[in-house]
Amino acid sequence: EEAQSITIGSRNSPLAMAQAHIVHDALEQAQQHPKERKFDPEQAFAPQALHRFRISGVATKGDKILDVALAKIGDKGLFTKELEVALMHGDVSLVQHSLKDLETVMPADLALGAVLKREDKRDALVSAAANKFKSLADLPKGATVGTSSLRRRAQLAAARPDLHIVDVRGNLNTRIAKLLGVHETSRVKYDALVLAAAGLVRLPNAKDVLRDVHIAPIDPQVMVPAVSQGAIGVQVRARDWGTQRLVQLAEDQETRAACDHERTFLRDIQGGCQVPVAV
Repeated sequence: EEAQSITIGSRNSPLAMAQAHIVHDALEQAQQHPKERKFDPEQAFAPQALHRFRISGVATKGDKILDVALAKIGDKGLFTKELEVALMHGDVSLVQHSLKDLETVMPADLALGAVLKREDKRDALVSAAANKFKSLADLPKGATVGTSSLRRRAQLAAARPDLHIVDVRGNLNTRIAKLLGVHETSRVKYDALVLAAAGLVRLPNAKDVLRDVHIAPIDPQVMVPAVSQGAIGVQVRARDWGTQRLVQLAEDQETRAACDHERTFLRDIQGGCQVPVAV
């Protein structure tokens, strides 16, 4: 098999690009050291040639519409559709997604080629370092908490009916800036945000971006995570066997099995971004 130039498609937010680099590094490592990867030798074979990888950023509808709550936009694939179109048109070789954003029913021409090892799947309570709230119970009565997720909103309301829960949009850097009151569009004084712990771990320059905040992971018994939260999915063209074999080298089988079960549940109940479902 000849060496090829492989283009990794990704949303162009800082966090998404960081995830694209995780995929980039995983694929480079996998093709250079295939014996160190956990995969079924009967199903996937290491390519003989070393491919070259590059990353291409794409803005999705969810990235562009920032003044409307996600649940009110009323569309599927808010953070994935443009990437899937680019993949089907051959503009990119594969795309990486936060797997929780990827529809369980995808176009027939596409397939979920691999799932990388899962990061922390919990949600986290993020507050200014000066406040240092350690849990939902630690929040003052009537505190203002920001989230763009119906699932988080529903569970926050169940755990603390007194909270004032408001929408917060923008990429992770923007939301942190809004929490701290230093973003140019800040109009709400947030006491805390609820965010995915995995994103906080993967965020580029996390030490600098998060230096003025306190992060407290939330017990999954208090706030059940989203389907596939913390996992990165690699989507490929269904008949692109060469790329499928390549990405399978980077797959984490334990994460894949868990996410397949979770996504099957979500598909069976026809859940999505507009339904507060947790697993």
